[in-house]
Amino acid sequence: MGLVLAIAAALASGCGKDARPTGGNPYGLPALDRPWTVREQAEAAAIVTDLCERGATTMPAFGSPAFSRLVDANNRTTLVASPLPARHDAITAHTAALLEIYTAYFACGRLPEALAANAALLEGYAESLAVGRAMRDAAAPDSPERASRQAGLDKMIAGLDGGIASTVAMLGDVEIPGDVPPAVGQRLGAAIAAVRAELPAGLLDDTIATLRQAATAVTDPERRRAVAAAAAALD
Repeated sequence: MGLVLAIAAALASGCGKDARPTGGNPYGLPALDRPWTVREQAEAAAIVTDLCERGATTMPAFGSPAFSRLVDANNRTTLVASPLPARHDAITAHTAALLEIYTAYFACGRLPEALAANAALLEGYAESLAVGRAMRDAAAPDSPERASRQAGLDKMIAGLDGGIASTVAMLGDVEIPGDVPPAVGQRLGAAIAAVRAELPAGLLDDTIATLRQAATAVTDPERRRAVAAAAAALD
């Protein structure tokens, strides 16, 4: 409950609640007409963080071309494919940039954008788990390298278990202000499903049950549609 209250306080006092989608690229972001490289994603994350820290009310808003590029899954198409360690490093850098973007929108009280960035982040984490598992399996049995890889996976799995539970709580809590479009809920649910496929069976069962219950229990009609879209994506 303390975490949810902290989330609510952060979002309720956010600096960008009145922003509206804008066209073009007035933010100095990398070009919007193509997928970004890891370096460009990191540059964009720094710009968004700076906008929030300066109290800007014109951060890229959900529905704008700039925000769509910030969280576009196609940005991952620029990541190096092989060898596995290079792929892992690239995904790690990519998700670090997305985490910074999520953190900025969260801190500035922008719930729809924060949840959309969270969905993109979870998509990256799902791929990171798959690559990490492949790297573990490539290591010699009983080797220190294999043990180290497994320890890294275990740590990430534990973090995702708690993190997804917090995300579901944030989505379903009508005390946290923000109009969440069903499209955000749908992508978030699909991202949770992608992570679930990489986790030990049953690990997210309680969290998903909570989400499905919220799909009918949430009192606000608009938020209920977003939660229902997330739950439907997990079916």
